[in-house]
Amino acid sequence: MRYAFVLLLSLVCSSLPLLDAGAADPSVLLLEQGKAYYEDGKYQAAWDAYDRAVSGDPRNFQVWYRRGQASFKLERYRDAAADFSRSIELNRENHKAWYRKGRTEHELGHYQEAIADFSHALELKSDYDKARYRRGLSKDALGDHAGAREDISRAARSGHKKSIRWMAEHGEMP
Repeated sequence: MRYAFVLLLSLVCSSLPLLDAGAADPSVLLLEQGKAYYEDGKYQAAWDAYDRAVSGDPRNFQVWYRRGQASFKLERYRDAAADFSRSIELNRENHKAWYRKGRTEHELGHYQEAIADFSHALELKSDYDKARYRRGLSKDALGDHAGAREDISRAARSGHKKSIRWMAEHGEMP
């Protein structure tokens, strides 16, 4: 079923120049096509669709965010960081973009930047336990074990499963 949807979207997108000016925005269609590829684990195809969407609508923060997600899955961390940064420039209120940029900075070994990004995500969404947990991991990587325990313990008390597992593995209770 998903393949049929992607095929239909591909056909629609390939015939867009033939459509009149009142037709659907091609960038929106490409964004949807990219989402379908991404959900199917076809990250390069998703990246390609998002890249075409970015070319068509470079002011749309969502396409930059989505292309960053695909870049991250393809382990192109520098590209992902740049895409998340552009998404944030266009919409500073997107807590998920801050979180994803933090994940990317952590993968690059830029732990201070990751902590700052996770902190921005938490400023926008104070109960974002995934960001609190990941900030704790970045603190731990920098040797701030007390700060790591504080963040991860707080996320564990809220029921965040990875935080609970981390606490148990480190012989601590939340």
